[in-house]
Amino acid sequence: MKCTGKIRQIVKSIAVLLAGTAFILSCDNSIDTVTGFDAYDLPALTVRNFETIHSDSGRIQLVMKSPLMNRYNRKADPYNEFPYGIEVVFYDGKTTQVASLSARYARYHENNKMWELRYDVKARNENNELLETELLYWEEEKEMVYTERFVRITGEERIISGTGFESDTRFSRWEIRNGNAIIYLNDEQ
Repeated sequence: MKCTGKIRQIVKSIAVLLAGTAFILSCDNSIDTVTGFDAYDLPALTVRNFETIHSDSGRIQLVMKSPLMNRYNRKADPYNEFPYGIEVVFYDGKTTQVASLSARYARYHENNKMWELRYDVKARNENNELLETELLYWEEEKEMVYTERFVRITGEERIISGTGFESDTRFSRWEIRNGNAIIYLNDEQ
């Protein structure tokens, strides 16, 4: 019995030794690999379950949520990245929700104060019109949103689609360029 226990211990020791040797030999610590690593490519800050509230004079303007935010501020063009999407709810300064915005990916460029929203972008305005597209840019200083991609706007009475879109940030005055369909939802007769 003792002999079997010693054999097992020897076999385990040899297995550990072989695994350790394979691990050490598989490491690449060549000077090219080590000097090729750039810590500036890593986020300076990572926040899980990100949520922020923007207010003006104590009045809520918007609430923004995301499962993950990475901040890259050690680059010439610093940005915040939301790789798992973003949800934004806009308020009237009190407790009434007036609009919403969501996307499966977002990036905010700090230098030019511009949002880039991608993949399943949806925006709903005060008139309950729903904008759907795959790419939308939001320029904060110009107070405008736009895209050159396909868009569809669904309202209570019609669906409008086309390629190219421009609007104010409240999505109250919008224009679709190269419209290709208007479908009226209510049949009067």
